[in-house]
Amino acid sequence: MAMPMKLRLLNGFMMGTLMSSFMSGFITLVNTGPGPGFLARWATAWFLAWLIAVPLAALVGPVARRWAETLAARYPAVRDQLAAHPLTTGLHVA
Repeated sequence: MAMPMKLRLLNGFMMGTLMSSFMSGFITLVNTGPGPGFLARWATAWFLAWLIAVPLAALVGPVARRWAETLAARYPAVRDQLAAHPLTTGLHVA
C-alpha cells in the first residue's frame, strides 16, 4: 500500500533530520572530542548531513518499506513478529 505523498515527505523529513543529527553528533564527538567548539563543529556537520539525509530518506524510504514487506511475506516467522509489533501495524505483510 503506497503512502500518500505528504506523509512520505513528512516521514523523510523527520527520519532524515533525526538520523543526521544523531549520526553527525556521534561522529563529530568521536573524531574531535567534546572540547571547545564542539557545538559549532557538530552544527556544521549536521547541516551538511541534513542536506543529503532528508531527500535521501524521502526517496529511499518507500524502497526500504517494500523490501521489508517482501522479506516479511517470504519468511513466516518474520511476518508473525512484525504483525504482533505495535510499530509495524501499517506494514502490508500478507
